Amino acid sequence: MGKADDSYEALKALRDSGYRGPVDEDGKATTHEDWRAKHGIDPATGTAVR
Repeated sequence: MGKADDSYEALKALRDSGYRGPVDEDGKATTHEDWRAKHGIDPATGTAVR
């Protein structure tokens, strides 16, 4: 399987178990804060950090 298939399966397993929070690109549970930091989004304003 490719990476996309693997992360889809990981996401499906999380959702099937009842998890409804944020998920990273690898299909793993993460926090909103970690997701924002990884993607360069300022948590105070919700806009991109330049």
